[in-house]
Amino acid sequence: MGVVMMDPRHWVWAVVWVCACTQANERSPQRPSLTPVERASPSAPAPAAEEQGGVRAKGADIVPVRPTLESTGACLEPIVAAEGGNASRGDSVSAGLKPDRDGTIVAMIVTPSSKPPWMLSLHRGSGGRHLLRVTKTGKDAGVLEHPIDAQTAKLFEELWKALTDRVEPAPGGAVSMDGTGYQFWNRSGAGTVSNPKNGSILERATFAAEWLSRMVETPKPYDVQDLPYVRAEMRDALARVRQKEPCVRPYQG
Repeated sequence: MGVVMMDPRHWVWAVVWVCACTQANERSPQRPSLTPVERASPSAPAPAAEEQGGVRAKGADIVPVRPTLESTGACLEPIVAAEGGNASRGDSVSAGLKPDRDGTIVAMIVTPSSKPPWMLSLHRGSGGRHLLRVTKTGKDAGVLEHPIDAQTAKLFEELWKALTDRVEPAPGGAVSMDGTGYQFWNRSGAGTVSNPKNGSILERATFAAEWLSRMVETPKPYDVQDLPYVRAEMRDALARVRQKEPCVRPYQG
């Protein structure tokens, strides 16, 4: 290896330069380096930051935060009441579809994403018989009625009462408004859900109610043969409500 000889006249300047660099490094804060595990592992602790609206915010950075809980479709969410109204009375419903507290036993208001809202409601007519009523809005606005047997009416009323007794805020406080929305109402309470999970309690309940609405809109001679299947759907949903299936579960992605 060769040796580079430095002119003695340059030694002083070299010493001064080295000392200046050393002092600058001592003044500059050094960021601790991460270990390989901390750099590569997604489970490494994140810097402290505020979490608002489903994101983790730190300075100017916005990073999505994975939710820890999700709805099971077992419980309704609260309805946000219209200004000056009361959600438990059904004041916060779409397009003026408001159940009549004196004549309506239970009701379901449906707000499709691409069609006008409509309502299915249960009433007690003259002589104590029960009637199902479908109220349409938009270009097909109107009211259709059809008698319903006491057994089906009783199940409808009991299921809606059980569901509106278990109203819980959505995980994280965020209420989904996408897709088809359903508002459940009875004389003692109300709640809402959007796009209930397939196979959930609320999906079974809305499926049965929409089946009943089709019987009102387009009655068929074989409707009486379908009623046992509708009642089976409602019985299954009611039994699961009474077993108190949890409203939320750990997020499954």
